[in-house]
Amino acid sequence: MRKHKTGSKTDPKTQTTTKFELKNHELSISNILALSLRLLSNNYKLLLPIFLIIYLPLDIIPLFFPQLDSFQAYKTAQLNSSSISYGYTAYGIIKGLLGMLATIAVIYAVNSIRAHRKITLKQCFLAAKERWLDLLLTSLLSAVILLGLTLLLIVPGIIYYIYYLFFSVIVVLKDLKYKEALDYSKNLVKGRWWKIFGFFLVLFALSFVIGISISTLISFTKYSTVLGAAGNLILDLYALFAVICVTVYFINLDSLPHRKSES
Repeated sequence: MRKHKTGSKTDPKTQTTTKFELKNHELSISNILALSLRLLSNNYKLLLPIFLIIYLPLDIIPLFFPQLDSFQAYKTAQLNSSSISYGYTAYGIIKGLLGMLATIAVIYAVNSIRAHRKITLKQCFLAAKERWLDLLLTSLLSAVILLGLTLLLIVPGIIYYIYYLFFSVIVVLKDLKYKEALDYSKNLVKGRWWKIFGFFLVLFALSFVIGISISTLISFTKYSTVLGAAGNLILDLYALFAVICVTVYFINLDSLPHRKSES
């Protein structure tokens, strides 16, 4: 795997503090969530800037172009306009592409914390720049496969979505890409599909509750684009936490003795 140098001179503000000791057994879902939350709170000086650099500029754009605000768009059904629909779609694609940079940077940071390495924000984004294209192309391959399976029958699409849950982390940490990364994720999930499906449901349920809570608050208050931007920031911050959870779970599973013997 391509490694990024970690110089001896490191900004103390980026020093990792979480005790991230991998155990010789699979962590429970509650332990993964608790460890991920502790990791985020103890290392927020490194992790939050990654989030803010990418998502803050993107989430304030709707302040100047309200038609791009998802809460406002759905509330007023403005997406019926084709021009607005195209603009909203383009905005979503750009946000997704740039969001990959944040995803890679966070995965790299979490792994460095696990290895007790002191790293800087710059090193995280250098890793993101290096792995971005591989993650993009692997994501497109995954999307094509999942779309094909879903069109055949919905259930196989769901099954393989869970099989491929860890491919982003694998692209970043294992220096694998395309079908190799997808197969690695599938092999890791085999034998524990239902538990990982439960893990996914927990993350999805938390996202759903947060989204509904924000939408409810907006529906009972005088709407403003500032409130919508704040809501999007909260959802994106949760997405950051979800990436941390998936990364922690992957590192735990991949460190188990039987995984080492098979690889």
